[in-house]
Amino acid sequence: MTSDGGMKISWVGMCGWVLSAGVLAGAVGAWPTHRIAGAAGLRSLLTVGCVVLAAALLSGAVIRRHAARGPGRAAFAFILVSLPKAVVCLGATLGAKALFALPVRPVLAWLVIFYFVTLAAECAWLARALQKDAFRVALGEVRRDNPFTPEDTRPRNGRQWSE
Repeated sequence: MTSDGGMKISWVGMCGWVLSAGVLAGAVGAWPTHRIAGAAGLRSLLTVGCVVLAAALLSGAVIRRHAARGPGRAAFAFILVSLPKAVVCLGATLGAKALFALPVRPVLAWLVIFYFVTLAAECAWLARALQKDAFRVALGEVRRDNPFTPEDTRPRNGRQWSE
């Protein structure tokens, strides 16, 4: 964390996590997709992959911007950006499907696969950035009691935890 409470978080690191996960998923699924759907299936894979990866990189930029205000904002931004990212991916993918006359089944299958692969990669990137106890800090900034600490480890004198 920086001296003003913000996080040092790398957008380039996020690109590495998301792009490597997306490329790996596409590489593993290229041959089965070609066997099942032919060249149109591969065009679907590439189109959907580009759309979802672009949306994931954009959401990573939003998360990184909020991380400058602290880990709580970064965690909250990750949660809030996931649903609009799904809607943007669905809309852009259906637009690309209509524009390029792609088959429906490979498009929808790869939309689901790429979305969840990139979501997992973003989650791993953010979890790594938050590091050890930053999840507690993040939840503390939302003004919630810390439910992760067992009762028997709380101070016996009745004072609250101090950081």
